[in-house]
Amino acid sequence: MVDQSRDSEGMLKRISQLARMLDGLPPDKAKALMKTLEERDPELAKKLAEGQFTFEDLRYADDRGMRALLQKVDRSRVRLALRGADDIVHQRFIDNLSKNAAAQLIDDIENTQPQRRSDVEAARADIMRQALQLKKDGALILQRPGSREEYV
Repeated sequence: MVDQSRDSEGMLKRISQLARMLDGLPPDKAKALMKTLEERDPELAKKLAEGQFTFEDLRYADDRGMRALLQKVDRSRVRLALRGADDIVHQRFIDNLSKNAAAQLIDDIENTQPQRRSDVEAARADIMRQALQLKKDGALILQRPGSREEYV
């Protein structure tokens, strides 16, 4: 009998590896490959798109995209999602808020009781759904180090 949790972990690892391979392709080729995959296996395409872009990847989002994301998501979800987040990701959110909103968010985070990990992950998933849509629409751009696409 196959251990489903181990099988699931293996699938997630393979999807993550595939996502990183897609990141290494020229953007037009990656887009064409994803379009073909969406036609053949929409569920796998969705998982691959999600694996290609994680909450931690928001550190590479452009400022305009971050501001667009902050307009779409509820601040209480941001507060929750930032619990235990990487300092750089945390700062990317703060840097793209007004001074007053940033101060309020920092205060809220510091004065909030510990939260269940499942609630934090759900908030991050909500934010990532919005971010993924913005990325798909071209409103949020990731500028990862070593990416092939140049912006001038």
